[in-house]
Amino acid sequence: MLNLQEINSKELKIILKKLESQFGLKDINFLKKYLFVKNNKKKVFITTKSGRTEKFCIPRTEKAGMYFATINKDDSLRLSLEGTQFLGPYATKNIFELDHNQAENWLKGFDFDMPKLDDGYYLLKYKQDFLGCGLIKQNKLHNFLPKTRRLKNLYE
Repeated sequence: MLNLQEINSKELKIILKKLESQFGLKDINFLKKYLFVKNNKKKVFITTKSGRTEKFCIPRTEKAGMYFATINKDDSLRLSLEGTQFLGPYATKNIFELDHNQAENWLKGFDFDMPKLDDGYYLLKYKQDFLGCGLIKQNKLHNFLPKTRRLKNLYE
């Protein structure tokens, strides 16, 4: 059974420091006005603080607010598509600009080879749009875009 629990201030500080170190987020104090919760699968959700007591009284609640990130086994954070779009404009580090073909392949769900970059999570950007968070490992970009959100080729 999945249950939501509010992330306490100590754990929230750790998450904010990870965001700062992974993506170079500087002024992220605006995030403190939101409520962060997680489930047993280490998925982090972000929601408003209003009505916080009523939200968690429902039995077997699995989600609240917007899916924001996943806490990995190595304690790194993998942002969701919405989390990427929410924080992307504030990021100064680990952003990879995709060209048109790369962006199209990313949105179709493909993994592909990358230039020599350090291993880790990167925010993927095409022009002004943030398209998600990918893992670069051994010069290969791994796609985490859910199948339900991938582009389909309309001409096949």
